[in-house]
Amino acid sequence: MHTPIPLRRLAAALAFAGLAGPAAAQYSTPMRDVENPDRAPFTMSASGGPSSPYVNGFVQFATPLGFRYFIDQASLVCTTASSTDQITLVQLATLQKTGANFLQSSYITPFIMTRIGPAPFGGWYWTGTAQLRAYSDPNIFDTNGGRSIFYNIFHTEASSATSCSGTIVGHTLPLAQ
Repeated sequence: MHTPIPLRRLAAALAFAGLAGPAAAQYSTPMRDVENPDRAPFTMSASGGPSSPYVNGFVQFATPLGFRYFIDQASLVCTTASSTDQITLVQLATLQKTGANFLQSSYITPFIMTRIGPAPFGGWYWTGTAQLRAYSDPNIFDTNGGRSIFYNIFHTEASSATSCSGTIVGHTLPLAQ
């Protein structure tokens, strides 16, 4: 036998169900464009590397004032002039503002490099890539923002040059002024 539902409880349940639908679709805090990483993606490339007589050199990337760069992927391709030269260490470094007048450098190591084959005119190709989560602030002591993202590349033969080309990919967010 079926027990009838009191009319008041049925009316209250229907009224509540009608209110719950639209309220669930509303957001309490709307998303701002600056919180969406797809709004300002970036890809930057730069070249450099160790030159004779040094065993280390740099590939540097600029960070303009007013923005924080979030790095999602980094890659590096180097060509050694000698087939016996080896890239022993690559450090990706970023600057972070830790106070009103203070910057701190953070090193992301090790960045693994692999020798992949002979270069067309002698020497060898080396390559490395990494998925990561890092960020960089502009250099507050440089009026243009400076070069606050860089690879520090070490190799074994100080008498030969190594040329490298690096790329970083990520997104930017404006810094609060």
